[in-house]
Amino acid sequence: MVQIDLTLTLANTNYNLFTLIAAAKATSDSVWVFDECKQLEVQMDPADVAGSTYRRGTSALSDTVFGAQFVAGDFDTWGPLDTGGIFLSDFNYRCSSAGKILRVSAVLR
Repeated sequence: MVQIDLTLTLANTNYNLFTLIAAAKATSDSVWVFDECKQLEVQMDPADVAGSTYRRGTSALSDTVFGAQFVAGDFDTWGPLDTGGIFLSDFNYRCSSAGKILRVSAVLR
């Protein structure tokens, strides 16, 4: 399993999970870049005490259109999938507060 912490810099802004990982790779050689994995776990900022709301959805993600809603410390878990991969480019997140962390863990294919 590999893990990385990603920062959602701006509040109420959509962030694509794969794009965030690729951007982190551009600034550090120690970061892995992948789009497909067997298992995925995203933890909403465990240190967030601001009562922020986190949302996951498609590219149409907004405060009123979303697939799931989370609070600090919650986990968004997918897999393991035996029939196919999980594509990170399909996951978009947003948060009601700026500077919050997504802790991403994945089992690569």
